[in-house]
Amino acid sequence: MTQKTNLRITLLVSLWFLALGGWGLHLFIHPPAREVINLIPFIAGLLSVIIVPLLFSFKKTIPFGYVLNGMLATAPSP
Repeated sequence: MTQKTNLRITLLVSLWFLALGGWGLHLFIHPPAREVINLIPFIAGLLSVIIVPLLFSFKKTIPFGYVLNGMLATAPSP
């Protein structure tokens, strides 16, 4: 494995763990079962954990990953 591939995998795994940690913390503070409005950040967090790392995995979809990551960071905020 080259150094570039190793760095890329490390960054993707760190992005996944950061998104998973933020999503878990948000679920702990605002459980979606309590209020319906909490479903929007729940779905945004789910997309951030699953879709964004997949978009960053392929060279052609990196720009879409940046756009979706930026939208998911700002859109669910009240």
